[in-house]
Amino acid sequence: SQLLHMCRVRKLNAGVLSVSDFIEMVEEERFEALSDYVQVLDALDKVFPPERVLLEFYEDIHADREAALARVCSFLDVDFDAGALSGIEKRYNKSQKAQMPAGLGTLLRGKYRDVACQVEERVGRIPYLWKSEFDLQSH
Repeated sequence: SQLLHMCRVRKLNAGVLSVSDFIEMVEEERFEALSDYVQVLDALDKVFPPERVLLEFYEDIHADREAALARVCSFLDVDFDAGALSGIEKRYNKSQKAQMPAGLGTLLRGKYRDVACQVEERVGRIPYLWKSEFDLQSH
């Protein structure tokens, strides 16, 4: 999804890009930094005690936005009012829908599978989509 977001921001048509175009984006320093979840977790650990951090996954938030907001409110010890959420299902900044070029998925799975495993080990869970994409069903 980060690649599709980058295409949207750069006004690129993801549907016509080649595998090498996507690989160039994946190898950019900014993409690498945005994909280094372990480094993010390490940085959070250095600054905040665990009880002051709520970790949510993009996939989980968008799978059930109301439940995600309820979790955030609970974490913050703030009353949650589902009635105040009109328009919560509207998507903003939608990325393109495009098929991943053949071969790119294999490359990305190889590059990020260990990261997914480390995140699951550290956080105790990962989204179902990650488990499926990285073939981590047994974890």
